[in-house]
Amino acid sequence: MATTVPDDVEAGVDPSVWDNEGEPEGETPGAEISCEQEPLATHFFTLVGGNSVDNCGRADPKALAAFDALMAGTSKAESPDTEVPPLRDRLLSGPSAPGQPMEVDGKTWWYYSACQAHQCNTNQLVMLYEPTQSKMVGRLLTQCKVWWLGEPTAAQRALLDTRSPVDPALLSDALPCE
Repeated sequence: MATTVPDDVEAGVDPSVWDNEGEPEGETPGAEISCEQEPLATHFFTLVGGNSVDNCGRADPKALAAFDALMAGTSKAESPDTEVPPLRDRLLSGPSAPGQPMEVDGKTWWYYSACQAHQCNTNQLVMLYEPTQSKMVGRLLTQCKVWWLGEPTAAQRALLDTRSPVDPALLSDALPCE
């Protein structure tokens, strides 16, 4: 059963609070690294030129190109309903947390997440970005399916699954999946 959220649920709420969706009270992942010290520690939608909720507000052209390449493989995941905005726009409409560096396969990758506002449980993307080669891999959850993007290695898949597990109930045919 889907939960409906009133359209004005965010009215009057400081946008920085939205970024902690699903996180323990008082904790912001990646808070120990500031975007002033490390530009990739900013929020994902800021990094690719969207909204800015931190005081850095800088897009990274290489990260944007990597994200564009990642999203190029999502045409089958788009809604057939022409009234529904493109998946990319929906994913960048919701909360994200600051990027966090993680070691995978002997390299530093930055972990990011993005989701559709008010539908983070059913329309979400978790990604790893390697800045020296401008490479991004990720796991998209939409239409009750998991889509692996950018050919992640087994270690990258394991990290994404550990860091952001998928609830098996979200893959059920009992949900409205489009």
